[in-house]
Amino acid sequence: MKRGVAALWREACLVDVVSELISVSRARRVFGFFAGPSRWNSSDAMYRYFFTEGLKAAIGAGAIVSDGSCFHRAEGMGVHAINGALGRTLLRGLRADFSERFLVQHKEGQRDGNVLIRTDTLH
Repeated sequence: MKRGVAALWREACLVDVVSELISVSRARRVFGFFAGPSRWNSSDAMYRYFFTEGLKAAIGAGAIVSDGSCFHRAEGMGVHAINGALGRTLLRGLRADFSERFLVQHKEGQRDGNVLIRTDTLH
């Protein structure tokens, strides 16, 4: 995400939009899949920031989320490799119904080619 776009989304309160979507939908299980970092700074703001902060805000506002996790690239290079690994992780997660075992395995890190996918639990 280019810095200018990220700044516009931040000014438009995308974190609040994500939070409201989670709260209004009463989602109990929320999973995100992102390549970039979870922090915000002027040169390194990515989509993952809006998801993680929106989920935290929803939980802080009283949303009941039993599973809230963000799958992300911990290591690895190449846009196609990273996006492919995240997509395959999503498919494996769906097949496993995002079971506790699946989530624990990814908390420790799962390699997909040259990409290491981890998950941060946010609930």
